[in-house]
Amino acid sequence: ADTLGPIDVARPHYVSRRYAEFTSIVESLTSQLRSKDEMMEHNMDLLREQYRALLKALAIQGEKYRVLTTPKSKLIFYINNYDSVLTTFSQVKLPTESGDIKKFEELLATSTELYIEEELMECYGRVINFVKAQENEDAKRPSIEEIQALVDDFGANWKGGLEMLNSAVLTYFPTFSSSRIILKQMLTQLVLYYTRFLDIVKKLHDVKKFTRLVSIPTILQEIKVYSRG
Repeated sequence: ADTLGPIDVARPHYVSRRYAEFTSIVESLTSQLRSKDEMMEHNMDLLREQYRALLKALAIQGEKYRVLTTPKSKLIFYINNYDSVLTTFSQVKLPTESGDIKKFEELLATSTELYIEEELMECYGRVINFVKAQENEDAKRPSIEEIQALVDDFGANWKGGLEMLNSAVLTYFPTFSSSRIILKQMLTQLVLYYTRFLDIVKKLHDVKKFTRLVSIPTILQEIKVYSRG
């Protein structure tokens, strides 16, 4: 991995496109065969795993050179590379039923989900941690003062958090289509977390007791600004 050139967290490595192009050529040729070539399929499965192992090695190299220094930066690196592979598959019109497409769609979805959680925790960690804690059966009942502190914190910072999320996605994911998809998923997850937060608050106390409690429609209205961006 040390001889494969520089690593950029926000750019796919060139090896991803080369892997995808080679895989597409092989699949195109084998699709013309009259019978199924199980040995070739096995070899392509091995190649896919070797490619993933190489990405992990590149991520380790990136950590060594202080490019990929956090779990989040590694997830961004994986997302950009998986997206590059799928984009290449699409450009060369690889059949959608291809096992490689399905596998990389799964890898991309898993990495994206983990990345979204990382970003949301940075901006809205107090509310998210509260939700996860209170959804446990043995959770301690919070006081009105504790909930009010969370309400105040969210009320003061939620708009700034949206700006930070939007900026991060546009910075880390250079492909416009992928950045819009990721941002949409991220904002949807935020609304789901906040909805769960409100449901917990309603079960514990009269919501009228809390000042500065942001409503879901208010959040959705603000989200529309970024959805149109």
